[in-house]
Amino acid sequence: MKRLKNHPKVKLVSILIVPAIFILYILLHPAFLKSQEEEDESANPEDLEAQVTTAPLKTGELSVIMKATGTCISDPQSSVAVVSRIQGIVKEVDVLDGQQVEKGQIIARLEDIVVKGNYDKALTALQTAEAELKNAEKGGLDAMQAELDLSAKDASIAADKAKLESNHEDELKADKLSSEKAATDAKAAMELDVKKSDDEKRKAELFRSEGRDMELKRLKAAVAQARADFKSAQWELDSTVLRAPQKGRVGGLKVSAGIPVETSAVVAHVNGAGSLAYRLWISPRDAKEMTLGYPVTIYPILSSNAISAKIVSIGGGIDEEIGLIPVDARPVDENLEDMRINEAVTADITTGQYASGFLVPVSSITISDDQASVYLVDDKMIAHAVAVTILSRNEEQAVIVGQSLKEGSQIVIDGNYNLPDGAHISQGASK
Repeated sequence: MKRLKNHPKVKLVSILIVPAIFILYILLHPAFLKSQEEEDESANPEDLEAQVTTAPLKTGELSVIMKATGTCISDPQSSVAVVSRIQGIVKEVDVLDGQQVEKGQIIARLEDIVVKGNYDKALTALQTAEAELKNAEKGGLDAMQAELDLSAKDASIAADKAKLESNHEDELKADKLSSEKAATDAKAAMELDVKKSDDEKRKAELFRSEGRDMELKRLKAAVAQARADFKSAQWELDSTVLRAPQKGRVGGLKVSAGIPVETSAVVAHVNGAGSLAYRLWISPRDAKEMTLGYPVTIYPILSSNAISAKIVSIGGGIDEEIGLIPVDARPVDENLEDMRINEAVTADITTGQYASGFLVPVSSITISDDQASVYLVDDKMIAHAVAVTILSRNEEQAVIVGQSLKEGSQIVIDGNYNLPDGAHISQGASK
């Protein structure tokens, strides 16, 4: 063993290993590592140059969009009653309980003999009134005027003839060739013909001055009334056919042939088993700004297709477990067969409010520790990180505000990923 320690090669290895261990110790010592980090951090960001794209700040506004998460659910409002609008006797039932039906499909029919008779009478009356009005507007009134003028002329001729006969009887009576009675009768006949002539002339002149317009108004009023009567008869006839108000499955069928039903009686329900809705969760603060009918864009987690919907109900209380309020949205398009119950979704709810500030591309914003910031570029082409508040955003744009923001200032809109604060930027293209 002693000989091995004194061997020349062993001595050489010992000489080399000891310094190596010492150097490794120095390199791994915390003080040395810290000094290296401080040296790296001491590098001046202005010595770095980054290629970026800039654009001037411009003011603008954007719809305020509420963010929400939720799930796909069966529409709680999907059950719709089939209601009889009139009283009657059930003639036939066209579906079975539990049967799948399309929207508008016939559920049952009521006896329609009397109703159909009323409809036919109303249709005939309408057609007659419309024909009379059409005839009047296309010359019928002129024909009526001509007929009245002709009657007045005939009556005038008859009156003139009666006057001649009366005068003739008076002359015969004076010559004692006719009796007193004959002269009296002739005079009475003349007076009647003269009165009739005056009446016919008055009718013709009255129709000429006022009667044409009055007759036209009367005919138009008659058509309007006939149309109203026909519409009522048509509604009653249509009401004898009970149809499915939506696509779904028949449930609770309560009628059969021969059974009388009253007005507003529920004869069945159509449950939209395939109808979907979305249960979304929002904060109590956002719920105060929520209104029924707000448009919603749904983003299913398992699909890339966005779905248009609208808010149909707002929960009245806070869920104690999660501290949020439920709102339900119903899709505008009913054909959503690819969606599944309990499938997770995110949602953008577009409110009726607008946020005003600086309108920037979303790409210009960086987020770190929940703090949003943008990079302003000064006259020396140095980029400075500035904290901002996001008032509203969509997929492409955002409205921001901040104390250091001024209209016209250049900001980095592309190339800001991992850009050091205070870095020198190159003359990148401006948009």
